[in-house]
Amino acid sequence: MVRQIPPDELQSVWPQIREGLEEVKRKCGETWIPEDVYTAIKIGTSSLHMLSDGGFLVLTPKREEHTNRPILHVWIGHTQGNDYLEGEEYLDTLCKQYGFAKVTQISARRGWERRGWKPARIMYEREVK
Repeated sequence: MVRQIPPDELQSVWPQIREGLEEVKRKCGETWIPEDVYTAIKIGTSSLHMLSDGGFLVLTPKREEHTNRPILHVWIGHTQGNDYLEGEEYLDTLCKQYGFAKVTQISARRGWERRGWKPARIMYEREVK
């Protein structure tokens, strides 16, 4: 069962979350630091959701550019084994419950396509010369 962690309980689960964040950062080359995530959850711009097998999702509600439709953005996902299935079911439930039009995520890992996600846009980047 997925459980949303209230900001005032974040400190009690932080060692486990921090470890998972470090793993995501190593695998995906993210630019955030764990303290950015902690702050976003504490001030309420993002929320932490613990999956039953020890994984977690950090979610951020946003508005779609131009249409202003509400979307739920998966900022960070850390899954253990098959708990991504539990996470995806949970995301669908949250979206229906709160009226989000869709779920988005940005990932450098193409494996999400095998799990039913489709690329909506491709972001290209390069270093300035």
